[in-house]
Amino acid sequence: LEAEARLRNLDGRDMAGEISFEVIPAGGRPLRLVREYRTPGGLELTIPFNLTVPQPKRWSPWRLGEANLHQVRATVSVSGRESVRVSEDFGFRDIDLRPRAEGWEMRVNGSPFFLRGANYQPELRLDRLTPERLQADLDLARETNLDALRVHGHVLPEEFYRLADRAGMLVLADFALTGAYAYHATPEEGRFFEASVREQVPELVELLRNRPSIALWTAHDDPPWIAANASLADVHSVRQNYSIDQEARAMFEKLDPSRPALAGSGDLDSQVRTGWGAGGWPEIAKLEP
Repeated sequence: LEAEARLRNLDGRDMAGEISFEVIPAGGRPLRLVREYRTPGGLELTIPFNLTVPQPKRWSPWRLGEANLHQVRATVSVSGRESVRVSEDFGFRDIDLRPRAEGWEMRVNGSPFFLRGANYQPELRLDRLTPERLQADLDLARETNLDALRVHGHVLPEEFYRLADRAGMLVLADFALTGAYAYHATPEEGRFFEASVREQVPELVELLRNRPSIALWTAHDDPPWIAANASLADVHSVRQNYSIDQEARAMFEKLDPSRPALAGSGDLDSQVRTGWGAGGWPEIAKLEP
């Protein structure tokens, strides 16, 4: 297990003490490391930890096995007194997902895996969502034999991803871009849009990269430059947003090399809206994969 703790000293004085890093494996004995630190006033310090966890139980999607989660806890003390404590669940798993134009391949913990999923847009007003509502939706997804949800064109409250970890539900994570942006915008507006993307991609990776349920990043939902959007005329022909979408994909892959990333949904996958945006669901049987 490789981890790092980032300490931020909010005081103007130097701070010194200890940080303990404890891992509590599922069904195993706790493992603990302690490090001394010293942080100058107003600055940050990153402390890496490397810990061997013997024979950990692996996290799996619910159809393949148990969604085994382990707990990690970090405690910071200053001059012998506890200052802050944080804890989080995580999982050991090996997901090999290869999205390609000629066909996708996926293995989970070495076993071939066929995704059975759906789009997930639970509420237009995210502040109305409660943990109980999110849990009910995850329960419903499992009852209908789904093992993957694509959070479509937006980012949900962090609690959803924790619940997905516990439910053994794979998540395809979209960045919050959908449709066309900054078309005929002023140079200043265009720069503001692209700077916002460059700023927020790292924030999304930081928020979700430790979640075992996350299987894939997508930079842009239904961008204007994909072949399926040829009807958008000029917005399509000028390949609007193409450059920043490719840059965002490269950022995802650099910040999180453990997962694949798509520049845009509809590029290496099919936009199938049958039974959702147009037509009835039985028409899916007529579609080529």
